[in-house]
Amino acid sequence: MEDLIPFAGIAMIIAVTLVPQWLKSRERREMQATLRASVEKGSPCLQTSLRP
Repeated sequence: MEDLIPFAGIAMIIAVTLVPQWLKSRERREMQATLRASVEKGSPCLQTSLRP
């Protein structure tokens, strides 16, 4: 049990740094897929849609 406490602390630090990065990359992939689909349908691409 005493060995789990340091491991849990390190795991929380890793989670706090990696989870936001993963969510941001997922959001960017979804935005790219949405823009790609709209361009394939012939919709104009707005410059405001391209800003991160």
